[in-house]
Amino acid sequence: MTGINGVLDVGVRNGRIFNVAQNITARAKLRIDASGLLVTPGLIDLHTHVYPWATYWGVDADTIGRKGGTTTVLDAGSTGSQNYRGFQKWIVSQAKVRVLGLMNLSELGLTSDKGELRDPIFADIAGGLEGINAFPQTFLGCKIRLSGELAGWGQQGRSHAMQALEMAGKAETFLMVHIGNTPLPIEELLAMLRPGDIVTHCYRPGPNNLFDDANEPLPAVQEAQSKGIFFDVGHGSGSFQYERAQSAVRSGFLADTISTDLHVRNIDGPVYDLPTTMAKMLNLGMSLEDVLSRVTLRPAKILGLDHVIGSIQQGREADIAILRHREQPTTFMDSLGTSWVGSHQVKAIHTFRAGEPL
Repeated sequence: MTGINGVLDVGVRNGRIFNVAQNITARAKLRIDASGLLVTPGLIDLHTHVYPWATYWGVDADTIGRKGGTTTVLDAGSTGSQNYRGFQKWIVSQAKVRVLGLMNLSELGLTSDKGELRDPIFADIAGGLEGINAFPQTFLGCKIRLSGELAGWGQQGRSHAMQALEMAGKAETFLMVHIGNTPLPIEELLAMLRPGDIVTHCYRPGPNNLFDDANEPLPAVQEAQSKGIFFDVGHGSGSFQYERAQSAVRSGFLADTISTDLHVRNIDGPVYDLPTTMAKMLNLGMSLEDVLSRVTLRPAKILGLDHVIGSIQQGREADIAILRHREQPTTFMDSLGTSWVGSHQVKAIHTFRAGEPL
């Protein structure tokens, strides 16, 4: 996203964009006719889980990229101090897509589905900082899943929230917080967060989330967004409620980023891929420009990588998605099993990472 909206050619040479102009006439080994399609920067999914085999719900990063036009994925806390080395060696170093990560406060990461912080002994600030310092280009932030059943209820959950903020502060990074059955009042949590921190699952159902009984965003949410706290969709298998998202968009509470929370329990539905989540947001009333910015330049800026990804510019690595956007009746489903018929469909046709097709 560079503010360019027109019919142009994009020239790629040696994995980089060498020109964006009308009627590029240079000889080419491969020409793709993208007439009627959208040529965008490679999409950025700010919430995924891509540590298969070592964690209980990781999926393959390159599959996400190929299916979804996604050239950069952020793994949201699959790794902790005990397993980040394997993530770097076996996932980050071998994937074709760009894989980044968040360091979980729990040393377990997501190696167990029993709740990674139900026992406070697993909180490991020092080990997490060691991992971030070892691979600073991979681990760009920190993560906590702040649900009572995962992090503990009452004072234990509150203590873990404070520890996660301490780790992010010492690492001079942002903190992404998973909300849902949160063990402290949501207003208290939002007051604790700092500009640049991220609240994911912003349209999730249930009490003690971001909305009042009338499905309107709480005043504390609007205040937090105005002071620079970001809100992320993080669709997932239990965190996207159609009615809540619809009401939020109507109220003007637009998520800052659109992401999938893809893992083994939702990649075959209801999430599927990032373009499907984008289409849902289009059908809820967001404009195409707003949707595209929330999967390209906005997440790039949040990651501090807008000088590298998120736009098509001469000299950049050729991370490119070619998407088909159609207006036709399409049935969607949210995380609770509610289905609705929308009029927008988005599908990835081609995905190029550094000029190479996925």
